[in-house]
Amino acid sequence: MKEYKSHKIVKAFCIKEIIPPKVKNNGEVIIVAEGDEGSYTGTMEWFNKHKPEVGGYYVVYNDDYASYSPKEAFEEGYAELDDKGKVSQSAPSSSKGTFGWALDILKEGKKVCRSGWNGKKMFIYLQPGSIITKEQGRNEHLKSMEGDIVINSHIDMKTADGSICIGWLASQTDMLADDWEVVK
Repeated sequence: MKEYKSHKIVKAFCIKEIIPPKVKNNGEVIIVAEGDEGSYTGTMEWFNKHKPEVGGYYVVYNDDYASYSPKEAFEEGYAELDDKGKVSQSAPSSSKGTFGWALDILKEGKKVCRSGWNGKKMFIYLQPGSIITKEQGRNEHLKSMEGDIVINSHIDMKTADGSICIGWLASQTDMLADDWEVVK
């Protein structure tokens, strides 16, 4: 069987409660979302076909097809987007993604690693840029410069031996990998 990778953008909410059909809701099932996402009123036909459970996700695709996805399957396959279409800070930490996805996570101030890395507790993080005076420089060459010194933002790595690698560079394998994950 061939493997496939999802690249769809969907609308979804986590199911907080399922209210079975009653006379007052015209024989329809009401699916209540967590938080302030509202609810969905569906038919028994939809309910019996998808068999949703509390904690799973009610999912609507671009063509308005509504479906159900169990919590684990949904959170492994999707990361929440913010209003600019970027991966949200509230995306599930169990999500895995591409290098581009990992860069977006780094820009949010989080640490990431590859699940395929051999070293234990290795991760990368974005070190924000800064400006220091030449007197603050720890190198004699910096002290001979004129004016303030601009240190550009860069990615650093905590290595397997616990040291920090300043200015980590991604390999071709790292850039093409899709096993990047958020470090808790």
